Amino acid sequence: MIDVTPVLRRMREERRPWAARPASMVANVLARAVGARVDADAHWYCLVDQEVRIAMVSAAWPLLVATESVAAHAPDIAVLAAPTMDDPVFRCARPVLHGVFGDRDLDPDAFSGNDLWFATV
Repeated sequence: MIDVTPVLRRMREERRPWAARPASMVANVLARAVGARVDADAHWYCLVDQEVRIAMVSAAWPLLVATESVAAHAPDIAVLAAPTMDDPVFRCARPVLHGVFGDRDLDPDAFSGNDLWFATV
């Protein structure tokens, strides 16, 4: 398990200015770097390669959730990296997880990048 509590806590405490425009720019730079396309919704800019989500950039927080290969290209923002977006390898203290994403239907003891996406869209 990868405990992402420190990363999310630090990101939340720093409260760096962030919005859809920088999120979109980061997503497009990463997409070009890894040969993916960007699909956007109100909460995430998702990088998709061969119809598989390989990363997502938050529109609300300076946060990248990505496979390790995409995370290697990350700019100076918070990064949650995993072998795949489907493996539930992340865990986070419930108060920190709720402080960042609100009260979502997400198991704080085992979640994947895709679980996070589904819980927050």
